[in-house]
Amino acid sequence: MENVPTLMQTTAMAGETQADFRIYGDEAKCRSAVRRYMRRAEELLAQAEGVRRVEAAETPLDAAAIEQGWVKEVRRWFVSVIAAVGKFLQDQFPAPCL
Repeated sequence: MENVPTLMQTTAMAGETQADFRIYGDEAKCRSAVRRYMRRAEELLAQAEGVRRVEAAETPLDAAAIEQGWVKEVRRWFVSVIAAVGKFLQDQFPAPCL
């Protein structure tokens, strides 16, 4: 029964559209993973503001180094999302485009 999909409905952030996804495996684990990665995405977005402020005060070379560190964290997050959530969404999940 592991690969029998269940249906999960999601609402877009604007609340205007709704999409249906088939979940393969444990729906509770999928929802937990999505919540965990959304929290991390919010943290990264908050860090972006801090990075932007620090970059404005630094030299261009220092600013590039700071931004590069943040970009590395975003890429690590993205790869983690693909690995964790991709197994629940399988063929519905987009191919990575790094």
